[in-house]
Amino acid sequence: MAVSENASWITAVKEESTVKVTVEPNETPDARTLNVVLSADGVADVLIAVTQAGKKDTPAEASIIFEDSFTDATNKMKIPNYNIQLKSSGAIEAHPNFQYAASPDKIDIRTASGYSVWFPAAGDKVFSLENLNIAGYTGLTLSFQLVAEKGEFISASEVSLKVGDRDLEALPDAKLHGGSDYTDFTLELGDIDPQTQEITISFHIGEQPASGGIRLDNIVVKGYR
Repeated sequence: MAVSENASWITAVKEESTVKVTVEPNETPDARTLNVVLSADGVADVLIAVTQAGKKDTPAEASIIFEDSFTDATNKMKIPNYNIQLKSSGAIEAHPNFQYAASPDKIDIRTASGYSVWFPAAGDKVFSLENLNIAGYTGLTLSFQLVAEKGEFISASEVSLKVGDRDLEALPDAKLHGGSDYTDFTLELGDIDPQTQEITISFHIGEQPASGGIRLDNIVVKGYR
């Protein structure tokens, strides 16, 4: 039994009828390979190649993949028109298939209390970020702000979120403030297949609030690569 020369990180020890191979973690940035040759009387040698990938350091800070504070919109701008503006301005070049979608079409962008997406009162409402390019990123998070037209009237938990068809963590059962006193939220987007190229994130609001509305602002998606 033998190990290739300069094998400081791998050892092979014969124990009765077995061989114990111990491999130390690779703390270097470079990949490495060593050969272990197992031999015994009367049988051909067996060559085992052991390869380790280099250690990749996780960035200290996540990178911004996508962000929008809606400041380029005009008051009561419809979502399809805003999509056209985003594409023509080059603001979403990194997301070639991206678009916002809203149902019903009463959801629009308002300039009151800061530029924001406006969810009207009553009726089910869905606002989506479709085909967001996340290729090569892991550890994704979503940050955003919410405020109610009528403060202390509706709970944040009335707003639910999904990635594709998967529910995200529920927002706290705490009343949203009013006016321009936005509340910050950050959610982890959870396990996403590393091969995934694009995702869709959606905000869902039911019949509440019965009067007044809710504003959504400062959407930021971050990740590590």
